[in-house]
Amino acid sequence: MSGVTAIQGVDEVLRKIASDAVASLDPKPDVTVGPLDWKTDTLRLNWFLYRVSPDPGYRNMEPPQTGWRTARGNPPLALRLSYMLSAFAAKDTDVGDQDQFAHAGLAAVMRAVYEHAIVGDGSPVLTPALTTLLTPLIEPLRIVLD
Repeated sequence: MSGVTAIQGVDEVLRKIASDAVASLDPKPDVTVGPLDWKTDTLRLNWFLYRVSPDPGYRNMEPPQTGWRTARGNPPLALRLSYMLSAFAAKDTDVGDQDQFAHAGLAAVMRAVYEHAIVGDGSPVLTPALTTLLTPLIEPLRIVLD
């Protein structure tokens, strides 16, 4: 994938997958993408980008559509983006511990990520706005649980 909005596009894809996964939960957690140290008392799931590295699997491969050299020069840079998904419970109430709701949201998102492991052209996850951020999508996004 190339373009200056590629990382932002991946952020938004992960946010959409997570938001859709927790839509039916009660209480519904907020889904954010950002640093881990945001102080909030609300139920929240957070995607944190902790490492950006070249993808070793695609580093020395020919680009899938054009070969080694194109009119633009070298092949596109293939990146491996590593995210951590964290669940933050809401402030404790008189009803009791709120961790169970954070864990339910985490489980729902993990299932959705597993079901949408490959996001490419025609994927139900890609809205027109997300497609614009990810254009051109040379290879599908591959979401791997580590």
